[in-house]
Amino acid sequence: MQILSHDGKTFQTGAKTDAGTRSIGIDITTVTALRTLKHRCNEEKIGDKHIYQDHDLVIWYSSISP
Repeated sequence: MQILSHDGKTFQTGAKTDAGTRSIGIDITTVTALRTLKHRCNEEKIGDKHIYQDHDLVIWYSSISP
């Protein structure tokens, strides 16, 4: 897990608080949906590997650099 520093220039390892590293339970429908999404994202990365840069972010916008 990583968090972006306040100045937006570096990543810090870990969560801000202990609550940020807790486990949560999710149902099988959600697990299936997340696995499907991960598979689709990986396929898109492979298809666009010449332009794809992995910044290990949950959400990334092309207009904003990490």
